[in-house]
Amino acid sequence: MVGLWGQGGVGKTSLAKAIYNAIFREFPGACFLERIRENSIDLVPLQEKLLSEHVFRGNQEIEISRNLVHQVLRYARGLPLALEVLGAFLCGRREPEWESTLQKLAKSPNKKINDVLKVSYDGLEPYAKEIFLHIACFFKGRSKEYIEKVLDSCEFDTTIGIEVLIECCLISEEAEKIQMHDLIQLMGMDIVKDEDRDDPINRSRLWLHDDVLDVLSEDKETKAIKAIVLQLPKPEDIYIGPDAFTKMKNLKLLILLNVDNSIQGLIHLPSGLMWFEWPNCGSTLEFSYGSKKLVGLDMRNSKIKEAPRHFNVRIYSVLFH
Repeated sequence: MVGLWGQGGVGKTSLAKAIYNAIFREFPGACFLERIRENSIDLVPLQEKLLSEHVFRGNQEIEISRNLVHQVLRYARGLPLALEVLGAFLCGRREPEWESTLQKLAKSPNKKINDVLKVSYDGLEPYAKEIFLHIACFFKGRSKEYIEKVLDSCEFDTTIGIEVLIECCLISEEAEKIQMHDLIQLMGMDIVKDEDRDDPINRSRLWLHDDVLDVLSEDKETKAIKAIVLQLPKPEDIYIGPDAFTKMKNLKLLILLNVDNSIQGLIHLPSGLMWFEWPNCGSTLEFSYGSKKLVGLDMRNSKIKEAPRHFNVRIYSVLFH
């Protein structure tokens, strides 16, 4: 018996098929079954030639620029599944179709690739799914120590959650930082976008500039949003109304980096907020009424030199200028 272990799409099936092809003649009877888990409802032998001559059908001679080919390879990032699916789809298509496909992939992952990668995610317990989505949307490339501090403050069991995600090959730890494959990150982001494709106010997490601006400008009450992490490439003024965040009834995590409030007035924060980072903040901050749950506060380089009123509840991490 041989066991192959790794994230969805990394090439376990391809390797198993290669081994099967090499040894099946030594047995009186043999059959290759793939995607057992995905087809467990109606389990049938699937005799597909996975490594067919690894995808480009026929001998059509269509010239494709090296740049476009390299873009597809960068998107696949070494996943045999991605190469197989994209190769089969792009076969026989001309450069405009390649360019259009790459533009679409930049917005939303390929469904067939996504469905395979999502198998590992679907098998997670709810708490581990939440941790995975936070990392995919916000914290890829951040230190393990920082991620654990932030998510522990939001009442997640982060240490065991990260270990489970590593075991499932959804994330990896490299030089004390948490990383994940680009396609797995896109898969996680797509799960959140699927919560409501039309209106970001009904999604659990916001991280895109335009989505955050849309929600802040709508000034509507919502119970869907759990976390906002907006990191801009350079300082930018954004209008944030005094009650913009208090209308987000379940907001637990709020991080605003390179965000300057264009109106430096009083901003109310929801009482359920647990982790809050806003360096360079120039506004006056105050909690709304209710029991305060804040655990972590980082306001380095802000104009505030000491904790504002109501910020002294359960805090274990307070950072100022």
